[in-house]
Amino acid sequence: MAVKIGETTVSDNVDIVNTQQDVPELPLTGAAGQAMLIAAAIAAVAIAAGLVLVNRRRQDLDA
Repeated sequence: MAVKIGETTVSDNVDIVNTQQDVPELPLTGAAGQAMLIAAAIAAVAIAAGLVLVNRRRQDLDA
Protein backbone atom coordinates (compact mmCIF):
# COMPACT_ATOMS: atom_id res chain seq x y z
CA MET A 1 0.00 0.00 0.00
CA ALA A 2 1.50 3.31 -1.02
CA VAL A 3 1.03 6.45 1.04
CA LYS A 4 0.19 9.52 -0.99
CA ILE A 5 0.83 13.12 -0.06
CA GLY A 6 -2.08 14.66 1.83
CA GLU A 7 -3.71 11.33 2.73
CA THR A 8 -2.00 10.88 6.08
CA THR A 9 -3.73 11.83 9.29
CA VAL A 10 -2.34 13.06 12.59
CA SER A 11 -4.91 11.24 14.70
CA ASP A 12 -2.40 8.56 15.69
CA ASN A 13 0.10 11.01 17.19
CA VAL A 14 0.39 10.27 20.89
CA ASP A 15 1.92 12.47 23.58
CA ILE A 16 4.29 10.43 25.72
CA VAL A 17 4.89 11.81 29.18
CA ASN A 18 8.47 11.48 30.39
CA THR A 19 8.14 11.02 34.13
CA GLN A 20 11.44 11.68 35.88
CA GLN A 21 12.46 9.76 38.96
CA ASP A 22 13.54 11.81 41.94
CA VAL A 23 16.26 9.41 43.10
CA PRO A 24 17.33 6.54 40.86
CA GLU A 25 18.22 3.20 42.40
CA LEU A 26 21.98 2.88 42.31
CA PRO A 27 23.99 -0.32 42.30
CA LEU A 28 26.21 -1.12 45.27
CA THR A 29 29.34 0.45 43.83
CA GLY A 30 29.89 3.19 46.39
CA ALA A 31 30.94 3.14 50.02
CA ALA A 32 28.20 0.71 51.10
CA GLY A 33 29.23 -1.81 48.43
CA GLN A 34 32.90 -1.48 49.33
CA ALA A 35 32.18 -1.94 53.03
CA MET A 36 30.24 -5.15 52.31
CA LEU A 37 33.03 -6.49 50.10
CA ILE A 38 35.68 -5.67 52.70
CA ALA A 39 33.63 -7.34 55.45
CA ALA A 40 33.16 -10.44 53.27
CA ALA A 41 36.89 -10.57 52.49
CA ILE A 42 37.82 -10.27 56.17
CA ALA A 43 35.36 -13.05 57.03
CA ALA A 44 36.79 -15.28 54.28
CA VAL A 45 40.36 -14.71 55.51
CA ALA A 46 39.30 -15.44 59.10
CA ILE A 47 37.59 -18.67 58.06
CA ALA A 48 40.64 -19.73 56.03
CA ALA A 49 42.98 -18.98 58.95
CA GLY A 50 40.74 -20.98 61.28
CA LEU A 51 40.74 -23.96 58.93
CA VAL A 52 44.54 -23.83 58.70
CA LEU A 53 44.83 -23.83 62.50
CA VAL A 54 42.40 -26.76 62.82
CA ASN A 55 44.35 -28.78 60.22
CA ARG A 56 47.67 -28.09 61.96
CA ARG A 57 46.26 -29.10 65.33
CA ARG A 58 44.88 -32.34 63.86
CA GLN A 59 48.23 -33.12 62.24
CA ASP A 60 50.06 -32.48 65.55
CA LEU A 61 47.69 -34.81 67.40
CA ASP A 62 48.10 -37.56 64.78
CA ALA A 63 51.92 -37.42 64.86
